[in-house]
Amino acid sequence: MGPPMTDSTSSGSCTGSICTQYEKTLTASSPLAQLLSPLAIHQSTSNMMSLASTSTTILSTQPFRYDYEKFNIVDHRLVLYSELSLFRHPDERLLALIKVMVMTSTGSFMSLVIFSNKKIYFCKIIGIESDKIESWLQNWKNFPLSRLNFLFVLIGRHGLGLDLNGKYFTLIFRDSIRTSNFIEFFLGDSCDEMESRPMVQDFSQTQKALMSPTNPIGYFGILRHAYCGSGQGTDKSYAVCAVVVTSEELILVADLSWLVNRDSQSVSVKHIRQLTKLRQVESFEVDVTFVRLVFELDTIFLNWELAFETESEKIIFLKSLRSHAREVPFIPLSEPRQA
Repeated sequence: MGPPMTDSTSSGSCTGSICTQYEKTLTASSPLAQLLSPLAIHQSTSNMMSLASTSTTILSTQPFRYDYEKFNIVDHRLVLYSELSLFRHPDERLLALIKVMVMTSTGSFMSLVIFSNKKIYFCKIIGIESDKIESWLQNWKNFPLSRLNFLFVLIGRHGLGLDLNGKYFTLIFRDSIRTSNFIEFFLGDSCDEMESRPMVQDFSQTQKALMSPTNPIGYFGILRHAYCGSGQGTDKSYAVCAVVVTSEELILVADLSWLVNRDSQSVSVKHIRQLTKLRQVESFEVDVTFVRLVFELDTIFLNWELAFETESEKIIFLKSLRSHAREVPFIPLSEPRQA
């Protein structure tokens, strides 16, 4: 097994703990670059860099690191926070910690989900990570660990559903390897702390049939952000969405609320493009999570700009796409070209 993977937003690759790599490298005119900054950190990248250069508080904060292989290896500051601010039982101890997007019937938010030998804690991320954890982390809800009856593996292995004795929460990793690692980890030593192990059900095939009943799905992945447009006034940007590769089509799904409802009978699809219209696929050497797909539609060219959670997930997507679009050129670029 390779070296532990760490969270792409907290690896210390740029100044400021939530400043993402693709925010730095996309050109200012790129629609996705303009979208990412307010959604990811609620400030422009330039403001963030200015703030970081003048604030000794931010400069002195070591980035928080998240282990996506051994989930019980936790930053000591978060261990201390858990023990002092969350745990109430004298023999309570931390089993695992994950950083995910939590989806509920009322919305979605980024969260730390902390598993102890007594409870499961959902802690909302409400600000920029710093040593003062109470300023960016809010204890939202908690449930006894004994209420975890089922784990549901979601389509593409991009997330899990937790059934807490009637309360249902969807945890989105946006990375199939991270999800698989957590399932393996949690069903190992962590489940030994429970009186009864949760049952695991795979929803993948059911959700694939719901997504594309006729064409086989080669890839499903949840993105950090996406942009679709030609620069002619009908451009669309999405913060929570998924991309799908079938044998004939590329699909962009902008509404993921069906992942929260286990009994969903339909999926709202925003954009469908035939693979025969795909003219080239661009990826950038300076941005390992970004892909641009260029389609030719009659007299215009349409771009899909996709930002993945990790480089490894982007590679999985490109491998699947290449197997279905063998004649399309895949072009690595040293710098982003103008959209």
